[in-house]
Order: sequence, then C-alpha cells, then structure tokens
Amino acid sequence: IYAGPGTFEALVARARAEGELANVEVRLRRQGGRIVAGLLTLAALWDEDGDCVSLEATIVDISDRKLAEVQR
Repeated sequence: IYAGPGTFEALVARARAEGELANVEVRLRRQGGRIVAGLLTLAALWDEDGDCVSLEATIVDISDRKLAEVQR
C-alpha cells in the first residue's frame, strides 16, 4: 500500500496519460506498518481500441540504499 494519500491514484493517472513511468521513488507501507522506499516502474497496457485495460508494475525495495544515503 502506498504510504501517501492519493499516491496510487496519481500514479495510475500519470501512467495512463504518459503510457509508462520509469524509476519513480515511492513510499510504501508494509503489512506491519513499517514504511519502506521503493523504485516503481508502471506501464499502461492498451487494447486495439486504444483503451487502457490493465497496468503492469514492478517495485524494487530500495530501503537499504536510502538508509546508506542518509548515513553518509
């Protein structure tokens, strides 16, 4: 689940408008409530009529990288 209110809806709207989002940093809330950093790639999938029918997403956990940046 995205940590910020409205984040998911905003990202879906951007993906539909732009076709694809690549390497967008997002904050996610894990099941236990812990916030983690992620790197999102999100692509809209279209049918033959040009309608967005699905979204394909990949999220990579970058929490360790963000922690290392803060500790420098």
